[in-house]
Amino acid sequence: MDDPTLQINPSVRARALTIRQAMVDRIWAGQDPRGADLGSQEPEWLDPIAELLTEIETMDLARLNGLNADAQWRSRVREAAPFPPDQDRLNEVIAARREALMSSRRDPSS
Repeated sequence: MDDPTLQINPSVRARALTIRQAMVDRIWAGQDPRGADLGSQEPEWLDPIAELLTEIETMDLARLNGLNADAQWRSRVREAAPFPPDQDRLNEVIAARREALMSSRRDPSS
C-alpha cells in the first residue's frame, strides 16, 4: 500500500529532522529558535490599543457618549484594533469609565 510517489526523500527527511531538533534544543536552552538569545528577559509586547486606552481614561462623560458619532475616533479604533478582542477590550474600558463617571455624578461625596 506504500505509494513510492508519496514517500519523502530520506536525505530531505533527515535534514528536516536535524533542523527541528536544533530548534527544540535552542528552546530548551532558553534561546529564541531563530537564533536570538532570550536570556531571562521576557519579550516586550506592545499593546496596539494602549494609546486609546489612556485617552479613554481622561475623557469626560459627554465625550464618551459621543464616541459612536465621532468618525475620527472610529477610524482610529479600526486602525489600532483590527481584531474583535481588542475592540471588546476598548468597549469594556469605555463602559467601565462611563459607569465610574456616572456613579461619581450620583454620589458627589466620593
